[in-house]
Amino acid sequence: MNKYINKFSLVAVLFIMATACDQDEVFKREQYKNLFAIVSGDDNAYMVIHDLRLPESTGYISVSLGGSNLSDRDIVITMAEDDEILQIYNKSLFQEDRERYIQALPSEYYSFDSYTMTIRAGETRAMLPVKIKPAGLSPDSVRFIPLRVDTYSTGELNIEKGGVLYDVRIKNWWSTYNGTNYVCRGVRYTLLGTPLNIYANKSLYPVGPATVRMMAGNESEKNSAGIIKYNEFAILVKIADQTSTLFIDGVEKLCSPVTISPYGTLDVEQVTRTDPDYDPDYPNIAIDTDDDGYRVFKTLRLHYRFTDSNGTEIRIKEELRFQYIEDPKDPRFIND
Repeated sequence: MNKYINKFSLVAVLFIMATACDQDEVFKREQYKNLFAIVSGDDNAYMVIHDLRLPESTGYISVSLGGSNLSDRDIVITMAEDDEILQIYNKSLFQEDRERYIQALPSEYYSFDSYTMTIRAGETRAMLPVKIKPAGLSPDSVRFIPLRVDTYSTGELNIEKGGVLYDVRIKNWWSTYNGTNYVCRGVRYTLLGTPLNIYANKSLYPVGPATVRMMAGNESEKNSAGIIKYNEFAILVKIADQTSTLFIDGVEKLCSPVTISPYGTLDVEQVTRTDPDYDPDYPNIAIDTDDDGYRVFKTLRLHYRFTDSNGTEIRIKEELRFQYIEDPKDPRFIND
């Protein structure tokens, strides 16, 4: 009996040792092989924010090489546009709800000089430039450039990371695609009612190089049914390039004039210097570096009239402020 047990134990030990050796060999092969993948986030989407102040800007799609040993040969990778990747993404997230499907970015908004990139021997990364022309893109829409690896000269592709959805978003100096939250304070006037103080947060969205969209007065972005009201009650605020010095609240500040106009069908009127209600502290200006000695703000001082969702004629004086940290290298450019 003991001999039988000893023989069985010996066989078991030998089996375990052989299995361990096989697993170790597999591990070594996995560890040392040259496996590359496209760099992306969840669902293979990769978001890049492009600035509306630039007529054209360049983003990059990256591939990364894994493994303990670097490749001793160049890995030449050719990408191809592939709408099927986008369809798989839409079906996995939205099933048959086609109204929510994300569309491909129209070709007039982007271009590639080449679809080929190379991970050089001894290196771990390569990048494929894509040129984006953001003018005309909306902050409300998500648009993808769907790409996949078409061919590669050597190494091995991580199949799960063999495609990417290049997600194009927009911003300008004053706001970014998902809305920049400004602190709002001001006064709301009606023809007969008592003036009401306004204290709220307002989201500003980029729609041009120096134009933002916001809701008029204290109108909400959605009605009680959850329907967006931009077309009915949003305004556009366009900031001019030129600047001049004005006294605001008794302090000299460098300001740019703004022009207020409707985003959609709203009847809105800007209060000007010739208006009896004109207030020099709300002269429809923007201050891009409003320094109070301790903090720096982007500031808008606005004064306008419109008819609200109750049919009441409203006059609004409001200050909108967003605190930020200046970039000492280039305080008015991309890294805001």
